[in-house]
Amino acid sequence: MHTVHTIDSLVERERRRSNKTSTNAVIARKAFGDEIRKKLPIPTFIDDYNYHMGGVDLANQYRAAYETHKNVFRSWFCIFTALLDIVIVNCYRLSYVAAMQRNIPPNRLSKQATFRETLFQQLFAFSSHSTIQRRRYMQRHPPPIRNRAVGLHEWGNRATQQCCMQCRIEIAAAKKLRSQGLSVTNPPHTDSAGRATKSSRGCIQCDVPLCIRRGCWERFHAKK
Repeated sequence: MHTVHTIDSLVERERRRSNKTSTNAVIARKAFGDEIRKKLPIPTFIDDYNYHMGGVDLANQYRAAYETHKNVFRSWFCIFTALLDIVIVNCYRLSYVAAMQRNIPPNRLSKQATFRETLFQQLFAFSSHSTIQRRRYMQRHPPPIRNRAVGLHEWGNRATQQCCMQCRIEIAAAKKLRSQGLSVTNPPHTDSAGRATKSSRGCIQCDVPLCIRRGCWERFHAKK
């Protein structure tokens, strides 16, 4: 933020008198008089532009080298990828400046490609660790036992991995609504091929496979 009405709004900079053939020579040369060089008060926002105008171009250059932008119809996604690129570039520059302050030789400073590879590997490792932690938590804290008709229902492992029964029911119901020309308010969970999600766990009492984290257990056993 810059102001123009305080003492700090101006800074003295030595400037050279413009040539007579300059566009604004009649106005600009008056401040110099007979002097070729003279210190003049310059507004700080103009001074910042003069000394840092290359920073925007440099930032765009860093982002353009490894841009994550994609042509999509979702306007918000373009904003997300732009912010993601800005965050990654800023993190790289901060790590670069911190390395310089530790007197690391220039030939040992990491390049942007190396920084991005390390960042992606760490993010993937964190994601894999989080997935394992969630699975262990679900094993220690299974969904609550519900009654469908009679008897207790127990959550457990199955011998084979099969399509979730609740997902299959919801996919069939959605197809029926579409065939009647009706819209589906809650589309079912499917994989990339449009099929029901597979699960290696389910209800032992009902002998059906069910998803572990999508609420299929509750919806399946809530039916009468």
